[in-house]
Amino acid sequence: MLFYLAVLCYRDLLNKDQTKKYELRENTDIGVYVKDLSSFVCKSVKEIEQVMFIGNQNRKIGYVCMYVTHDVL
Repeated sequence: MLFYLAVLCYRDLLNKDQTKKYELRENTDIGVYVKDLSSFVCKSVKEIEQVMFIGNQNRKIGYVCMYVTHDVL
């Protein structure tokens, strides 16, 4: 099974609706998971590449300034 998730904002990169918000959950039996995340069963490398291509098209890359610090003298 293949999952592809943008971790910082919990967007399902394989779902056509990129505005839907997802919840990170925890279950004692299965561990941490994202509720309602899309999944696809891939039976070949070509199928994996196709799913990865769709996910890569839905990715958004940008600068995050969470690590920038300003020292005050």
